[in-house]
Amino acid sequence: MFNSLVELSEKLRSCRYVIDAVSLRVVYLAAQMKKPLLVEGPPGCGKTELAYATATAADTVVERLPAQNRKIEAGDLRQALSEMGGKDRPLIQPVQWEDLVLEEDVERDLRTLVRLLDDPDAARGIGLPLPTGLLLLGPPGTGKTMIARLIATQTRRSFYPTTSADVLGRNQGESVKRVSQIFARARENSPSLIFIDEMDSLMPRATGLVGQHDIQVTDQFLTEISNLHPEQNVFLVGTTNHPDHIDPRVLRGGRFSEKVEIGLPGRTARERLLERYLAGVALAPGASVATLAERLRDLSPADLEAISNAARRFAFNRAPDSSQLPPLVLADFDKAVQRVRGTVLQA
Repeated sequence: MFNSLVELSEKLRSCRYVIDAVSLRVVYLAAQMKKPLLVEGPPGCGKTELAYATATAADTVVERLPAQNRKIEAGDLRQALSEMGGKDRPLIQPVQWEDLVLEEDVERDLRTLVRLLDDPDAARGIGLPLPTGLLLLGPPGTGKTMIARLIATQTRRSFYPTTSADVLGRNQGESVKRVSQIFARARENSPSLIFIDEMDSLMPRATGLVGQHDIQVTDQFLTEISNLHPEQNVFLVGTTNHPDHIDPRVLRGGRFSEKVEIGLPGRTARERLLERYLAGVALAPGASVATLAERLRDLSPADLEAISNAARRFAFNRAPDSSQLPPLVLADFDKAVQRVRGTVLQA
């Protein structure tokens, strides 16, 4: 049955994913292949893809090396994964915890959620129900999309972003079909995460202003969500600024068991964000990060980043030449706030 023996390098053995070694025709592990083969994959890569990639890497090693030196190295596996063209497994730019600035209570809730998704057996063992979905509430620009990508990264899931532009077609049949296709792809390539942005626009509450097209799309979403089962390992993350505008049927029955509000950053969070956005930039006396954090209140992270970039441009306009950016002064930020928000810098 096994006409070629290939061993994984030590670097690839301390990993997260488990693949049944017996299913790989050319991979050898100790103890007569009774132990599981441990392989680590990139975000969004599950057991099936890893098994295929490992077998492909093993074939390459068999052809390239003599029998006594056949070990799959990290580079072999990366190369095999990169050559898996045509696989419907969208990968995302990884997002780590340090990439986000979150309020303490929000980060705590999200870390708990990630732990439950990452180790469902442990959760079941202590009687904790598994989360079925997450609804992120909050104004625009607060990083809800980044949070969804963070969850996908940390739990190594395929990421399927869904907006009204992705779903709404020219007619009802086309839109309903697109919804079905998204869920089918996610089930096929689990573990996965379906990210539904602005749920209130895709699944609006039925009113006199909601047409038959919207009703059909909402009904299809409800059907697909209701047909998800835990063993399919598809997690839903939705966002909204107006939860009262979402069809209440969508939020019933535990379909989105977790709800986390992402508010505007507080003073400490604003300082951390400004330190990040203004890294490497000189600030004039009177325009310290602490002063700016106090005066740039009631703004989202996206607003703070836009204001920081605009302030740099205003400082650049004051530069006698392009060789060096002068220190940013409060007037630069005042103009930047007017440009971005149409208001003035708060006293």
